[in-house]
Amino acid sequence: MQFILLTKDPELRDLLRRYVTQWADVEPITTGNDLRKMGLKPSPAYGQILNALRDAWLDGEIETIEEEKQLLAELVSEVD
Repeated sequence: MQFILLTKDPELRDLLRRYVTQWADVEPITTGNDLRKMGLKPSPAYGQILNALRDAWLDGEIETIEEEKQLLAELVSEVD
């Protein structure tokens, strides 16, 4: 975490520390294989859906696997 020392701004330093220690490893439970099994053909929608799920976890919009599944269903219905 030496790069955190590059800034003297305490807010930026805290954000960098939180990214490294908490946010960098956040991933949705759903994978591209799951999307394929749901009948979605490989496309840029995969990345959009998986990114939206990750963002929802990071933003606190979802906190459980069930909530992820609900959001996933909404996102997939928008692709069809």
